[in-house]
Amino acid sequence: MDAVKIKYYFFYLASVVVIIAGIKAVSEIAIILFLAIFISSIISSLINLLEKNIFPNYSLIWLF
Repeated sequence: MDAVKIKYYFFYLASVVVIIAGIKAVSEIAIILFLAIFISSIISSLINLLEKNIFPNYSLIWLF
């Protein structure tokens, strides 16, 4: 019985190590992704504001 419990402890330990390694590897990508989402939301709000108040739609085509 004790050998079975030790086997499960090693399995749980290995699972935790893999999860922690995955979180550490993905943290750099996630920071870049969140930064890109933040910047795009600011730029889209600015473009929306410019289209409504200052420029018509066709004059902002050069941004893309």
